[in-house]
Amino acid sequence: MSPLALDAFLATWRPSAGNERANFQSFLRDFCAVLDLPVPEPKNPTSTHCFEKDLKLTHLDGTTTTGSIDCYREGCFVLEAKQGSTAEATGSAPRRGTRAYDRYMEAAFGQAVNYARNLPQRPPFVITCDIGYAFHVWDGFSGAYGGYGARRSYTMEDLRDPKVQERFKAIWLDPQSLDPSKSRTAVTRDVAAALGGLARSLETRFPAEAVARFLMRTVFTFFAEDVGLLPDKLFQNALEGAWKEHPKSFPRAWSPCGTP
Repeated sequence: MSPLALDAFLATWRPSAGNERANFQSFLRDFCAVLDLPVPEPKNPTSTHCFEKDLKLTHLDGTTTTGSIDCYREGCFVLEAKQGSTAEATGSAPRRGTRAYDRYMEAAFGQAVNYARNLPQRPPFVITCDIGYAFHVWDGFSGAYGGYGARRSYTMEDLRDPKVQERFKAIWLDPQSLDPSKSRTAVTRDVAAALGGLARSLETRFPAEAVARFLMRTVFTFFAEDVGLLPDKLFQNALEGAWKEHPKSFPRAWSPCGTP
């Protein structure tokens, strides 16, 4: 993505305020173009990525109505667009930074979640945006989207960060890659493979029982660091510092018996 293109996008949309219906489709088209994302397609009854996706809503009292999702991408997200007002650009929406504005954006979140729950398959992400101002993102990998406070928020300036750009690309193109459980599974598998290789290497020089005891103590010590039972990075710093530079001192420091 060209920095100049992003600069132009930010310059165009940063001053906008108070005109959601007039602005949201143009804003999202420009957003997709500047991040090289698929642009919503013309709407039809079978559209899987479009603006104003029609949806039948079933309410708690059993009645039904028809809603319209501002921007929808099947298997990826539901997006509800709003646009706050400012002192310079007043409109029907509340002014940014006020309590009324917070309630306005929280209601947008509730609206988006209601749409997501009424879809045949719930998308992994719910998004709200204040056009030209910020995006708010919730994931539903745990089975629920959480409350309003569970959001991750990104200002327009945050879009300059390559990591933020990659996150939006993943939401649009490969949302399942952001599932934390899959990341944990991959990390666990890699750690297990590394420990297995280390165990095999050590067992060529030390008894298997001593190696197993050493590895269990090592893993527990790292765990104790992570949960705060030990001072922050005490063991890690010792490994990477004194013991890595002077490996012969490690057995004596680690074990009173001088063995693993």
